[in-house]
Amino acid sequence: MILCSCTRLTSSQLRDMLDIRYQEDPYRLVTPGRLFAMTGRKMQCGRCAKLVNEAITMEIQRLQQALPNNRTLTPQSGKD
Repeated sequence: MILCSCTRLTSSQLRDMLDIRYQEDPYRLVTPGRLFAMTGRKMQCGRCAKLVNEAITMEIQRLQQALPNNRTLTPQSGKD
C-alpha cells in the first residue's frame, strides 16, 4: 500500500526500515520525518504524516508482540 503519494513510500518499505531500526535500537523513537530520512526521502506536502505515524505505531506494536512471551520493551531505569 502506498502511504505517501509524493514520494511513493510504501507500507512494505516502512516495515522493512522499522525491522532494521528496531533490531538496532528498539528504544529509539521513530517519527515520520526520521522514517523518510531512513529511506532517503524528504517529506513534501505533509498530508501523509498522520497515516505514516499510524503505520509506524501499528508496526511497532507488531514488533513488540513478536518478543518472547509477548513482553513489551520498557526503558531501563539505570538501577541494578
